[in-house]
Order: sequence, then structure tokens, then C-alpha cells
Amino acid sequence: FSPSTSISPSPFNSPNMQLINVVLPLPLRPNSPKHLPFDILIFILSNIIGKSIAKKYTYRLEELKEMKSALNIFKTKIEFTYEPIPEIFLEISKNTSKTIANIFEMAKLEMDKTDAQTAWQKAIDESENNFKEEDKKTLKVMAKMLRKVWFRRTNKSNRPNTKFFRKANRRSQKRKR
Repeated sequence: FSPSTSISPSPFNSPNMQLINVVLPLPLRPNSPKHLPFDILIFILSNIIGKSIAKKYTYRLEELKEMKSALNIFKTKIEFTYEPIPEIFLEISKNTSKTIANIFEMAKLEMDKTDAQTAWQKAIDESENNFKEEDKKTLKVMAKMLRKVWFRRTNKSNRPNTKFFRKANRRSQKRKR
């Protein structure tokens, strides 16, 4: 189809000025019952695609909440139990969902070969989850904090604290006398 053109006289009654009217063809697809199955198919496929995209966002939100919970557990265990990081990661991986557990398991396995910072970054990069790149960058910031955490052995964890409290207790008793 090619547009047809017609020339009509100007409304200003000037012979030199003419308007060009362009007439475009009607849509190629008429409204007929033979196109109805195609329309229904497009409608159904659009709905399926939309729902899958929405589920991906829902899964991402759930994974972020679970990761936040796992990191809170990690923080608490580091502060109060003095367990080594690989042991904490192993325990967290047993108590979380599959996608989050994979991150902590990979990090634990990599810590046998490299330091905690590199292992965490590699585990975040290689994990298969619904995180966006900005989420992964935020989680990689934790690797800098892991660099500062020293491995503590659980069998000697309370010795420095008991010595400190004994000394503080002796000082306070001397002041009271």
C-alpha cells in the first residue's frame, strides 16, 4: 500500500497556495473472528511473562530479607561466641534457604584456599540468585569488614575476658579499702 495524495484548493481562495491531504490506508488487520485465537494467545503470553517478572521481584525481596537475617546472625556470633568464621558460615548455611545457603557454603569452601574477604566476594559473584548488581555491590562491602575480623579459637575465647575482669575486680576492691 502506498499513501494516496490529493491536492485541494486552499481555504484562503489563493490559487498559489494549495494544501496536500495525505490519506493513509486503514489498519492491515481487520476485526474478524479468525484473528481471535491469535489475540487470546498474545493476551495469555503477556500475562505469563508479567507474572514471572513480578515473581522475580518477590523472590528478590525474600532473598534480601533472608540475607539480612543471616548477616545479623553472623554479627551476633562474631561478637558473642568467638567462633571462627568458617564455622559460622557453615552453621548459617544449614539454617537458611538454598540460594542464601549456597553463598555461605561457597564462601566457607573458598576460605580454605584464600582469605575471608576474597572468599566472600567470589561467593557473591558466583551465586545464582535474584540479586541485582547494586545488591551484590552492597553485599561485597561486608568483605572489607571480614578483613578486620580475626579468626578466634573457641577454646581460648573466654580467657582474655576473665583475666580482664579479675584485674578490674582487684582494682575495685583496692579502691574500696
